[in-house]
Amino acid sequence: MKNKLQPKEGELTKDITERKREEENLIIANKELAFQNEEKEKRAAELVIANKELIFQNEEKEKRAAELVIANKELVFQNEEKEKRAAELVIANKELIFQNEEKEKRAAELVIANKELVFQNEEKEKRAAELIIANKELAFQNEERKRVGEELRETHDYLENLLSFANAPIMVWDNNLRITRFNLAFERLTGYIIYDVLGKHPEILFPVEMREKISALISQTLDGENLISIEMPICCKNGSVRTILWNTANIYTEDVKAINATIAIGQDITERKSLQSQILQTQKVQSIGTLAGGIAHDFNNILGIILTYTSILERSGADEEKISKSTEAITQAVGRGAALVRQILTFARQTGASMIPLRIPDLIRELVVMLQETFPKVIEFKTIIEKNIPFINADQTQMHQVLLNLCVNARDAMPKGGIIGIEVKTVTSKTLIQQFPEIKGGRYLSISVSDTGTGMDEATSSRIFDPFFTTKEQGKGTGLGLSVVYGVIQEHYGFISVESTVGQGTTFYMYLPIPKEEKKIPDVQKIRIEGIQGGTETILFIEDERLLREIVQSELESTGYKVLVAADGQEAIEIYKKQYKDIALVLSDMGLPKLGGIDVYAMLKDINPNIKVICASGFISLDTRSELLKEGVKGFIPKPYVVSEVLQMVREVLNEK
Repeated sequence: MKNKLQPKEGELTKDITERKREEENLIIANKELAFQNEEKEKRAAELVIANKELIFQNEEKEKRAAELVIANKELVFQNEEKEKRAAELVIANKELIFQNEEKEKRAAELVIANKELVFQNEEKEKRAAELIIANKELAFQNEERKRVGEELRETHDYLENLLSFANAPIMVWDNNLRITRFNLAFERLTGYIIYDVLGKHPEILFPVEMREKISALISQTLDGENLISIEMPICCKNGSVRTILWNTANIYTEDVKAINATIAIGQDITERKSLQSQILQTQKVQSIGTLAGGIAHDFNNILGIILTYTSILERSGADEEKISKSTEAITQAVGRGAALVRQILTFARQTGASMIPLRIPDLIRELVVMLQETFPKVIEFKTIIEKNIPFINADQTQMHQVLLNLCVNARDAMPKGGIIGIEVKTVTSKTLIQQFPEIKGGRYLSISVSDTGTGMDEATSSRIFDPFFTTKEQGKGTGLGLSVVYGVIQEHYGFISVESTVGQGTTFYMYLPIPKEEKKIPDVQKIRIEGIQGGTETILFIEDERLLREIVQSELESTGYKVLVAADGQEAIEIYKKQYKDIALVLSDMGLPKLGGIDVYAMLKDINPNIKVICASGFISLDTRSELLKEGVKGFIPKPYVVSEVLQMVREVLNEK
């Protein structure tokens, strides 16, 4: 029985055939692979041979390239040699050309040299002729120089004599501000001789208290400025003081680039100033006389108000409203009367010019209030005042006089009434230079006073500032009013002009310099009212008027002071002898019974040389005031008393060390 697993005979044959076929295929494949390998090896060998060939070819190419480089270098070298030879040939040619040019140049120079020699010979002959002429000219100039020298010596001697013997005092200082010349007129004026002042600063001639200000003025000459019409006081050797009007001029170096010296020429105006002061005081008295009727009228009105409200107070009983209203009215009336008295006293007081920061608008308003009370009611005032008007440096009394004189003239020019116009504004010097060529730069305060009166013709208006010239009837005018106005404006370094038309009126224009530094002026009244400080010191108050003595004593005590009172000079001396160690300050009226204020002060000072005294007076002359200040008086209070002023000054003096 056949095994089922044994393959069939046909299948085995088939398998063997298949295997043989596969073996044959494998043999063919192996042969193919062998052939391919042989081909690859053959190709590889060919590639090796080809690479070797390429390497050889490259080496050949490099060899040829190297040979070409060498050949090129050889060619470059050969070209450089050719260029070098060409350049050498060019240089050689140029050298030949240069040599030819040099030869031609030398030939030309020889021609020129020959011509120059010919010219020089001609010049020598010409110079020889000129020397002959020059010698003759020199000989002539040496006559001439001798003559000019003699003339210069004569001119120098003349100028020396003119300087030395001129009537006007003359002083010269150099650019170091040291005195170099001082003529005889100056010696006669001051009592000093040239050797007293030679080489010293001019300030030695001025009062100590003014040296700083005057030195600053003198120093301005170093900047090229000239001092024109400058008033300066001079201290003489004998102790007197003279007022000199100065004008300076600068002397420059030859090249006009620097100031070599300054010459100052003076004019002694001491007597003229004194006369001006007397004229001014005379005008004040005349003005007060002119205003007396109006002032009396105003005072009668003030007294009438006080009496009326005093009567109301007597009948008011316990009516607080009436009492308050009456008290307020009386207080206002008294204040009005005190202000009027103070204004009159200030105006009438004889004092020297005192330049202080002054608000012109305030002065005008006060003046207009007073004039409205004193001028006829047919006269109307109109004021136009620009806002923010700056202050000027001016003397209050003199400016008051100027404005009053102009207003009085305006009133007299309008007998049937009219309008007095006062305008205040600021202007620049540029707008005034044509009218006043000598004006200096800066701003000016313009004050104009106009009227609608009769006016003046040109002949009259051209003379109105002349002293003693007047158009008024005899006995009604001195002709000094407008000359005073003119003098005051000049003294304030200002300018004045007038415009007038017959039948239409007159306008006076005044221009006063505004300081460059606009300092703020403190409100004195505000300070005195709000800033008053009391104390606990002991004060001796000397006043003969009982009511004044009591009210001032009461006010002083209300702020803490202990007050001793005396009704006359003798009583004051007795009190001070006993208690001077406890008394810190004396407040004394000047017009006292038994012993006058000046005598009282002298006796009190004998008791205590370190005494502090304040003097009160309605009027005190300039000389008396100056003398008392020198003697040690600490201050002055104007009467009628303003309590706030009294308290303020008392505290200030007590605070002094």
